[in-house]
Amino acid sequence: MRLHLIVLLLAPASALSGQSPRAAARAIAGIVVDSARAPVPGAEVRQIAGDTIRSLARTADDGRFVLVVAQATPASIRVRRMGFIEAAVAIPLRQSVTDTLVVVLAEVPASLAEIDVVAPEEEMAGWLREFYQRRRSNSFGRYFTRQTIQDAGKYHMSELLRMTPGVTLAPGRRFGYVVRMRGCRDAPMIWLDGSRLPGAELDDISKPADIAAMEVYTSSAGVPVQFMDRSNRGCGTILLWTRHQ
Repeated sequence: MRLHLIVLLLAPASALSGQSPRAAARAIAGIVVDSARAPVPGAEVRQIAGDTIRSLARTADDGRFVLVVAQATPASIRVRRMGFIEAAVAIPLRQSVTDTLVVVLAEVPASLAEIDVVAPEEEMAGWLREFYQRRRSNSFGRYFTRQTIQDAGKYHMSELLRMTPGVTLAPGRRFGYVVRMRGCRDAPMIWLDGSRLPGAELDDISKPADIAAMEVYTSSAGVPVQFMDRSNRGCGTILLWTRHQ
């Protein structure tokens, strides 16, 4: 699927005017709107390097976001929201930290209206095939399909784990809950569509409506080798697979 993106530069944002261009990191302020120039809340804005999400933000009710990226390298940013075509843009080094980036997301054409595909597990193609294979053969994980997520009717992804042995929930700073496993002080390592999110909290980066499947490993046992992370220190691993790859 081709990515559609319109980028405009507006007047300097006063909130960022005090930052030095020589700082180790730079903040990119932006707003995400639809083709009618209405704000798009809840859009996911990501900077990706290799298989790692370096920085992540979600747009507020007014469509605005602030993303902190490395100063020394160009930033590749992807923006996505259910019902819209994913957008991508490369932010060059000469991009001023005081410029506001406007990203216009194109709506998914009516002919491509979202549908749920019902098929036997063995016929599931693409990114969910390995999920179902592990669900059948790997007893160390706890697996949540799209159907089980829907049937649970929870507002936060974390609430699906409330009855999982070894998992505790505590109120989050902004909303939702903080997930901890096996008494660890650190958050479990979260992978979103195969991209690593160090230090991310489950409810900050996912919503039940957006998730096709979730795998939960409360220890290092059973974690697929490609998702092993030494920095995790045994605090658990959560694999998330979104509905739109």
